[in-house]
Amino acid sequence: MNDSADEHDKTGAFIRRSWDLVEDPTDPAWRAKRSLAKALRRLNNFTIGARAGAAELTEAAQRVEQALALIESQGSSSFKEDFDSGAYFESPEIYADRAWLTGNCNPISPLAKLEQDGQFARASVCLGNAYVGAPGWVHGGAVAAIFDQVMGFVLIMKGHPCVTAELAVKYHSPTPAHADLKLRAHETKRVGSRVFIEATCHHGSILTATASATFVLLKASRFASYLSS
Repeated sequence: MNDSADEHDKTGAFIRRSWDLVEDPTDPAWRAKRSLAKALRRLNNFTIGARAGAAELTEAAQRVEQALALIESQGSSSFKEDFDSGAYFESPEIYADRAWLTGNCNPISPLAKLEQDGQFARASVCLGNAYVGAPGWVHGGAVAAIFDQVMGFVLIMKGHPCVTAELAVKYHSPTPAHADLKLRAHETKRVGSRVFIEATCHHGSILTATASATFVLLKASRFASYLSS
C-alpha cells in the first residue's frame, strides 16, 4: 500500500525534526544532562591515558560510583522504550541529543557536527583518545561510522526514511586523531528505492578516505513498522 502525500509529508517533517539539535535548551534537566555528559566525555578521554597512581584512580572510581548512585535511583529508559511509549514523538529533538555520534547528552559522542550545504551534507569532527586505533590514527571503524552518519544525512535532510544497505570505505592515508576532520557527501543516482551516495574525508588538504554507499528508501508505513517491531 502506498502512503498518502499527507503521511509522506508528516514523516519527512518528523525525520528532519528528529535530527534538529537544539542549541540552547530551556529545560533545566536537559541542560544539566548536557553538563553531565560533557564532564563524562572529558573523564572518558582523560582516563584512557591517565598517569595517576592507584590511590588517585581508586578514589576517582569511588566518586564516579557515588555520582551514579545519585541519579541511578531516578531510573532510566532506552530509546526503544521511549519510542514504544510515545514519549519520543512528543519531543524528538530531545532524543536527537542522545545520538551516538552527534548528541550533546551522549557521553561517548565525539560531537560530530552535521550541516546541509545545498545538495551536499557536511560533517566536521575531531576524534580523540576513545577512537584511536594505531598510535595517532583514528580507528578505521570509527571513520566508517562517521561516513555512515554523514551519508545518511544526505537523505535525512530531505526528510526521507532510509536504512543503509551497503557501505564501502577506501582508506587513502592514515586519518589523524586529535585533528579536525571534514567530510562531505552527496547523492550520485537513484534506481528505484535504492540511493547511491559518495563521500570524502579530509584533514586539511589531505584526502584520508573516500566512501560509497547504497541506502534504501522506505515508505513511511514500512519505516514505522520496522521501528515498532
